[in-house]
Parts: sequence; C-alpha cells; structure tokens
Amino acid sequence: MEENTPSIEGLLKLLRGGTGVCLVACHPNADLDAVGSQIAIKWLLEKLGYQKVVLYSPEGPSHVAQRILEEAKVNVSSFPPVSRSDLLIVVDTGSLAQLAGFDVGGFPAKKKILIDHHEPDEELRGLLDHSYVWGQRDSYCSTSEIVFELIGRTGFSPPREVCLAMLAGIIADTVGLRHATPGTLRRVANLLDEGDLTLERVTQILSVEEQSLPRRIAHIKSAQRAVLERIDESIIVITRVSSFEGSSAKALINLGADVALVSSERGGKIRMSARASNSVVERGLNLGLVMKEIGRYIGGGGGGHAAAAGAVGEKGLEEAEKLFVGLVKEQLCER
Repeated sequence: MEENTPSIEGLLKLLRGGTGVCLVACHPNADLDAVGSQIAIKWLLEKLGYQKVVLYSPEGPSHVAQRILEEAKVNVSSFPPVSRSDLLIVVDTGSLAQLAGFDVGGFPAKKKILIDHHEPDEELRGLLDHSYVWGQRDSYCSTSEIVFELIGRTGFSPPREVCLAMLAGIIADTVGLRHATPGTLRRVANLLDEGDLTLERVTQILSVEEQSLPRRIAHIKSAQRAVLERIDESIIVITRVSSFEGSSAKALINLGADVALVSSERGGKIRMSARASNSVVERGLNLGLVMKEIGRYIGGGGGGHAAAAGAVGEKGLEEAEKLFVGLVKEQLCER
C-alpha cells in the first residue's frame, strides 16, 4: 500500500479510466451516510465508464437507509454479489472488524481504496493495497461530503435522488446539522440547490420511520433490562437486547438517558452500540474514541462519532461494559 492520503484530485485520478466491475462495501446494517455514499459513488463510477457497480453491506442496510435506497431505486446486497472486481471501494468503515468477516485482503481486486471521514485502524489500512482517504483534515463531517466533493471535481451534475442520498448521509451524521461545520453547511446548500430540494422535504423523508413489532419489543426490553449509572447529573444506561442495538440506544436517549450502551451477543459475535445526548457531547464526550478502545478490548474493532458509535468483537462483553462506564466517566470528569 502507498503510505499516503491522496487529495480529492488524487482520489479522482485513481477512479478514472476504469471500465469493468466495482464493488462498493461498507459496515453491517448500513446507515444513512454509508448508503448515501454508496449510491453517489455508484452513480459517479457509472458516469466515469464502469460497466457494473454493485453495493454490499453485511446484513444489509438499516431500516431508515432502505427508504433512501428505494428513492434512488438502488439495491444493497447483504452478501458479496461478485467474486472479483477491477476496483474495491470500502466506505464509511474504520476497521476490519466492522466489515463482519468480509475478506478485504483476500478479495481479488486490482485497486482497493477506502473513503471515510475517519482515519482507519492499522489492520484495515494494511489491507488496502493502493491508497486510503480520510477527511478529518478537510473538516468533513460525513463520507457523503467527500463523495460530493469528488463529483464536484468532475463537473457532473448529480440527479435529484443522488443529491437526496448524500444529504441524508450528511444530516444523519451531523445529528440534524447540529454538529455541522461551516464547510458542511455550504455543501448542504449546494446539494439542495443542485437537487432542487428543500431541507423540509429531506427531513420529512428521514423522519418517517415505521416501527416494526420486533423493533418496538427490542426497545421495551432494552428499557426493562437497563442498569443505570450516574455521573453527577448525567445518566448512563447499560443494557442488552438480541437485535436492534442502535435504535434501542437511540430510544433510551429519547427516554432521558445521557449515554446509552446497548449490546448483543449471538453466534459468538458481540455487537455494541452507543449513543449520547447533545449535552454530554458539548461537555466533551466522544463516543467514537470510547468505542475504538472498546473494540480493541473485545477482540475486534470500533469507532464512530462523538454522539453515536459502535464496536464488534468476540469476547469479554461484561468487562467491556464496565470499561465503557469507566471511559465515559474519565472523559466527562476531565472536563
């Protein structure tokens, strides 16, 4: 692998000239930023001349991300839909463990590129035999923004559904633009203009999330099983469910928790999802850093954003929950 972080222009150069097959992969239960990035990259690569661009997320997309896929009339496969490709792009994924067993190193591809707004861990970086990109240095709040910048360098005008997909990713990863930078807000304004969209229309689409019976049951069980910890006036909730970890953690925040950790353990795999309220994030809590450490502890990987992050691994769930509480307390008490 080349030890560099190419510029947007350098990344575009890597993508140009291809005419074959590209696989665009991301983490399991793909969220809005992952799916928004995938949809936009698929459209861009087809414009650049690729004959076939297929999208992959272990376990498929999240429930709310499925709405954006339906708007764009695009599918994301829950298993690798091709056995080899000319180009492999991994998006919005910071560690190998987050790819849930997908063999990045062994997958036959002429180029392997990561596009993410977080720095990847050493294990994943070592398997990218060409280059990687992470957008922290350019103040990107989402991977969708990086892809929008790529498209902007080509002079192409993305259609409405592609603009909608990128906007959804940006809005989700900035918690409704509450954590957006000035650069992010400029990109949002440009996307609204190019897609002839209104912010009201975009948020309306994202806010309509049907709650299935299994999801509602998981939310209720997460509250029933919750163990509470207090740090001064802040409440940390630790609980377990068998599925819907992310939405259960979000539901607990909506119930009044300041920090929620929801975990599951099945088939020898541990999945942990954490969420935080705006108030504790403003006090300095960064769940992305916390879950990165948790991921290492459970023998896998983790990461994410200040207010939403996760980890996957194979061992030590009970001790990892205790470590989580300790790391959160450490961050909050430092402030």
